[in-house]
Amino acid sequence: MSILLSARNEATGLAGLLPAVCAALPDAEVIGVDDGSVDGTAGLCPQAGFLYVLDGQGW
Repeated sequence: MSILLSARNEATGLAGLLPAVCAALPDAEVIGVDDGSVDGTAGLCPQAGFLYVLDGQGW
């Protein structure tokens, strides 16, 4: 199973969500897609061991 998480400036929300996803679905592939966040969102997926994709285009 793959889970795609799209985020922009969601560091606060992802800090709680990523460990919960990992605990609930330990075998899932989690892919974080960031749209140019400036709040630390970019560092959370790699820190949790998930794949991270940056789309720096912004809105």
